[in-house]
Amino acid sequence: MRLEDLIRGMAIVDRRGHFDAEVRTITADSRKVGDGDVFVAIRGGQADGHGFIEPAVRQGAKVVIAEEWPEGMDESLGKKPNVVLVEDARRALALTAANLFGEPSRDMVLGGVTGTNGKTTVTHVLDAVLSHAGKKTGVLGTVGARYPGKSLPLQHTTPDPLILQGILAKMLNEEVSHVVMEVSSHALDQQRVGGVHFKVVGFTNLTQDHLDYHKNIDTYAAAKRRLFSEVLPASEVQGRMAVVNLDDPRGEEMAEAWGGKTLTVSLERGDADLFVSEVEYGLGGTRAVVENAKGSWDLTVPLIGAHNLSNVMVAVGMAEAMGLSPSRIAEGLKRVAPVPGRLEPIENEDDKRVFVDYAHTPDALDKVLACLAPLTSERLIVVFGCGGDRDVEKRPLMAAAVARHAHVAVVTSDNPRSEDPAEIASAVELGLKEAGWSRFGTVVAPRTFATELDRRKAIELAVSWMEPGDVLVVAGKGHERTQIIKDAERPFDDREETRRVLAGLPPAPPPPPIPPSDVETAQVVDSVDIDPDIVDEESEKPPERDS
Repeated sequence: MRLEDLIRGMAIVDRRGHFDAEVRTITADSRKVGDGDVFVAIRGGQADGHGFIEPAVRQGAKVVIAEEWPEGMDESLGKKPNVVLVEDARRALALTAANLFGEPSRDMVLGGVTGTNGKTTVTHVLDAVLSHAGKKTGVLGTVGARYPGKSLPLQHTTPDPLILQGILAKMLNEEVSHVVMEVSSHALDQQRVGGVHFKVVGFTNLTQDHLDYHKNIDTYAAAKRRLFSEVLPASEVQGRMAVVNLDDPRGEEMAEAWGGKTLTVSLERGDADLFVSEVEYGLGGTRAVVENAKGSWDLTVPLIGAHNLSNVMVAVGMAEAMGLSPSRIAEGLKRVAPVPGRLEPIENEDDKRVFVDYAHTPDALDKVLACLAPLTSERLIVVFGCGGDRDVEKRPLMAAAVARHAHVAVVTSDNPRSEDPAEIASAVELGLKEAGWSRFGTVVAPRTFATELDRRKAIELAVSWMEPGDVLVVAGKGHERTQIIKDAERPFDDREETRRVLAGLPPAPPPPPIPPSDVETAQVVDSVDIDPDIVDEESEKPPERDS
């Protein structure tokens, strides 16, 4: 591709060199630069890519895109490479990635959803509705990327720009017409979706999470808002629209940031464009009546609780914005499968009511337990913990959510990472004790808890407590297939281990090694990896816990 085509649409501060030069590909990792490549110097949290310009050029970089040209660099190199100076190198990386792959999002109907909780559910539901309506769909998010015949793991909920654009290009090549994707606050802060042309964007909610990265809730909200104030306005497709949940206090703020055509949804407010007037919840699913200015229609979906219905309403609004009729949407909703790791029921021969859920924030855990408590005829039992090396303030808040709704609990290890699991558990225990709970002795009494740091043994203990009418929730990891302890990722799937415990089977054996040639990854071009020492990582290692 010619350089002048690659940098099309960028805000260029200064440039020099030959812009009809042919370039091969792009990378932000100086170690992967080859002859004819473009090197983008990114400022990261651990290192500054501007310090790697010289080795990148010596390895063959034909073009450097940077925010500044280091003093004395020409003398050090002994030559003058093609240079493009920009205000924001992250955005430049995203735009060049889009240009490199031919801006595939222009030729698809693309929907993006952001919010603290519910993004995976929204994309899952919307994918099911679109597929039932005969659309060929693709999905990108926390659980990975998928389209008919393909499934790809992702390191981040919202991939880095080159990976993202490469996957979109592959989807377009396979004639995918509609794509739905999760858009994390980290991705918005780091400009990963620059050059992505959304038709519809949605907002679920905003609660405390990832303050280790964003520092405070207002900065976190500002990152989310960029999807509405910057990304959607920059989209060049026709019929752009925002869908926002008015039940969250930040919903109106997101709509105002966009300022264009907006569809509002609500479980509580009759002044929303689309609202719920009647609802019936059960452990097998939800029935509701949805109303808008044109009338009402029945909704039945096999997902549990108000928090899921709220997510479904965002998906319904996005489906309408994509042109689907209420009747088609209603038929698609009936066929929604359980969302991986989101109140996912664990079938067993004893008909015990057991669910695995990804809830790892105070708000998510509160909502999950609040929806199950009134549907539980006897005791609500919870297995939960908190991740290490993350926002420590939410640990007692997670415990408080359990104390509000559950009867008994087991405190266990989540992804402790470099922290001592016992110290994390102590912070959680303190929250339970402050709520009036105590450690149980020989009898499992109401408002008591046990601590078992071995996660499988914690599940075994909770299952052993179960009696007819009880409901058990194993919370925190959901769809994840590994547990991060120290610097190692060990195989552990809550769903698989819970099934084995319920069936009286031993722990799952370690998976056999997979030959490299058989591994399908999302690295769609050789040079798309971004050096973790240069680019800020999101708050979790794969699979990412999104924000």
